[in-house]
Amino acid sequence: MSEFIFEILSEEIPARMQEKAKMDLQLIIQGKLSAAGLDFSFIESFVTPRRLAISVAGLPLETSPQTLEKKGPKIDAPEAAQKGFFESTGVSPEQCQKVDTGKGVYWVAHIVQEGKKTVDLLKEIVVQTLNELSFPKSMRWGDKKMTFVRPVNQILCLFGGEKIEIDHLEVPVVDTTRGHRFMGSAHIKVHSWEEYKQELAKNHVVLDSAKRRSIILAQIADHLKDSSYTLIDDEGLLQEVTGLVEWPHVLKGQIDPKFSNLPKELMIAVCRKHQRYFLAQDKDGKLSPFFLFAANITPKDGGGTIIAGNERVLRARLADGLFFFETDQKKTLLEHLEGLKTRVFHQKLGSMYEKVDRIEALALKINEATYNMDVATVKTAARFAKADLTTGLVNEFPELQGIAGRYYTQNPEVGVAIEEHYKPQGPGDRCPSNPLSVIVALADKIDTLSGFFSIGEKPTGSKDPYALRRTALGIIRLILENHLKINLKSFLAGKGETYEFILDRLKVMLKDQNLPHDIISAVLTHKTIEAGDLCDILSRIKALHDLFISNQGKTLRMVFSRTANILKDIDIKGDISEDIFEKQEEKTLFEAFSKINHLQDYAHAFQGILTLGEPLNAFFDHVTVNDENASLRENRLKLLSQIRDFSLEFANFYTIEG
Repeated sequence: MSEFIFEILSEEIPARMQEKAKMDLQLIIQGKLSAAGLDFSFIESFVTPRRLAISVAGLPLETSPQTLEKKGPKIDAPEAAQKGFFESTGVSPEQCQKVDTGKGVYWVAHIVQEGKKTVDLLKEIVVQTLNELSFPKSMRWGDKKMTFVRPVNQILCLFGGEKIEIDHLEVPVVDTTRGHRFMGSAHIKVHSWEEYKQELAKNHVVLDSAKRRSIILAQIADHLKDSSYTLIDDEGLLQEVTGLVEWPHVLKGQIDPKFSNLPKELMIAVCRKHQRYFLAQDKDGKLSPFFLFAANITPKDGGGTIIAGNERVLRARLADGLFFFETDQKKTLLEHLEGLKTRVFHQKLGSMYEKVDRIEALALKINEATYNMDVATVKTAARFAKADLTTGLVNEFPELQGIAGRYYTQNPEVGVAIEEHYKPQGPGDRCPSNPLSVIVALADKIDTLSGFFSIGEKPTGSKDPYALRRTALGIIRLILENHLKINLKSFLAGKGETYEFILDRLKVMLKDQNLPHDIISAVLTHKTIEAGDLCDILSRIKALHDLFISNQGKTLRMVFSRTANILKDIDIKGDISEDIFEKQEEKTLFEAFSKINHLQDYAHAFQGILTLGEPLNAFFDHVTVNDENASLRENRLKLLSQIRDFSLEFANFYTIEG
């Protein structure tokens, strides 16, 4: 058994693409080894900013011979057909079997396929893997036709400790790797996977991304151990920094005190998004006067030069932020709002200022239907929700939209609504619960969704350039998580299509919560959705689901299905005549139904239908529905029809699987 080692050494791979590239590499190679009939005992892969590497252990030197069975024509087929079969398989009639398949006797050839050398198969696998590895964005460099996320410098390719010779690749295939760009050797001879990992470690490359992550966290903790500050959790930043360094070394720089009064969000935006720095805070949420960052080397001077350079860069970035923050406040939000008149929201939907007009009108309607807050406050929050989009701070730091407006307004309540009206921006984002925030957020999202649907700009397939699916999900969460009993349809333009789109997003969301599709459909295809009350829709779905995950659900389904099955293709209406009942069972069923047929609330109705289980079974056991007596038959069908129709008043039971 032998070991296969494969490494792609390139220029820096973007951090956000590294983990997927590693998984893709392993999946592709595993699949191709399996397709080639190559068993193995162990596979392991790693990724760093400069390399994708994989090892496969326990590979045979060659594949085992295989006997393939090939079915030919019937033994009494035309001579030309039989001759063609023997020539194509390379066997004579004496070497074939005659097999009776039950549909005739056929020639069957057993062809022995010799094993293939593993090294030859690996050559093909390497070339195919390089062609199939894909990235969101790939590039060509120089005069090469090969594509990769960044220029490839060389490929390490070994089997059994020997270099695999691969012709026609546009990059060098070697039996060496390279260490850290600045602190390691550029020529490291490799014979085995263990040697590969050990030599890279000696040459300042931490191959395992999980280990690099742990080193960064441990070094940050060491810097903070004697302070009152704790790291601000940011898994995305940690993952990105882990993907930027092969040899992490965390250093600490100081933040110039003159920036201590800048908004916390601005400080975080500059440090995190623009500089990839970590920040800490005390128990009261006050930011630390220092920042932490991961260098890609162990500096000889203890890091003084690197720290000074990073402090200088941060000082310049914060100075820009301070300038915009102070300059913006020389104008009122009303003056900033005027600037929206020249900002286009969409060519067919007018300016941002016109959008604000629509948001204000919608917010007032939503307020009237929900919280009934002070009208002037609602108008102010809606009117200034987008005003900070014209400010210098938001222009320089777009992620601060809404946050800037909160700092620039004089009304704290309005400020919270300005900041929160963009939320929720995704499944993992917090949904606002502040009434004013909810009103403005709903108005903004409903206007966006209705507007784009009204001009025919709808999501198609995987394309959603205006993030309308996310917008619809935001509307759903705002309503459901704040328990708003409103008719959503009354606020939508293009009500039918836009509303159906929102219901479709609701269906996807509920399926993601593991609610059964047939239970969801039982409500979403029912006439109750016409009321536009998402809270009521969700409550019905959950009530129905709660019944169906218990034994009661079987009874509920039975009551409907037994009545519906016998009434198939029968539409019969009219009053039931009690005086012509012949059997006690039909009287008992009628009495049980009479106790529930007045119910209006779905929860009580579901429970009421359950009470029909026993009398309905008894009815079918002892009563002949299709009696020869036409009056009896019609009366019994009317009873069953009313039970079926009553059930359908609360859910579309036809969709629920047996």
